[in-house]
Amino acid sequence: MSTGKPRISVCIATYNGQLYVEEQLRSILAQLGCEDEVILSDDGSKDATVQTVRDIGDPRVHVLPCGPNLGHVRNFERALKAASGDVIFLSDQDDVWAPEKVREVMAALAAHPRVQMVHHALTTMDEAGRTLDPRWNSVEEGEFRGAAFLAAQCVRCRVFGCAVALRRSLLDILLPFPASVYAHDHWLTVAAAAADGLYQLDKPLVRYRQHRHNVTPKNGLGWQRRIAVRIDMLRMIAAAVSRVRAARRIQSKDST
Repeated sequence: MSTGKPRISVCIATYNGQLYVEEQLRSILAQLGCEDEVILSDDGSKDATVQTVRDIGDPRVHVLPCGPNLGHVRNFERALKAASGDVIFLSDQDDVWAPEKVREVMAALAAHPRVQMVHHALTTMDEAGRTLDPRWNSVEEGEFRGAAFLAAQCVRCRVFGCAVALRRSLLDILLPFPASVYAHDHWLTVAAAAADGLYQLDKPLVRYRQHRHNVTPKNGLGWQRRIAVRIDMLRMIAAAVSRVRAARRIQSKDST
């Protein structure tokens, strides 16, 4: 029976995550209701990631059938396509959620009904779970949207996919991912900002694990890659603006 609350989907893209995935999943499942779901898309792990997840034995966890190796960006896209919830959280395989994460994010979405996405701060920890920085990416709290915010993302995008949740309506803009998407979190950011905006919540609600196998580069990018990324960011912004305009034209026609 439906409770009337928004259903939550948590999308996790895994690859060789056996070491940490159980701890992460348990921190997530403890905060979900019986009608919520976890969508896990594995990218051809060579270890026991999938079996570790299945051994948890929670019916809310849905492991997608194995397919070809996609890379982490398209693997997240695959998970998003399978999500059925009203609010969709993204999660890395090796972090730990704070016990109040779902409650705080859902409260932020309720308090800011216009925004399409919430992004929050992070705490960092090492491989053993020891805290490195309790407020690693403090964010400016408030609603953000429009040209000025999009321009700032071209200089430096500091939105992390493991720290976002979005409304289902944003999927109409996000999917399918354009060819220019080099980082799923950057694509989510520009799409949300081009639509009705995002809310930044300055509370560290995920313990972000830093280790040698992180996908996010630790030492920055070379100058050639920096230029390529800026060009692709501009392409993503153009794609997001075009999709938002198209969606609004359709909404305008439907309302007349």
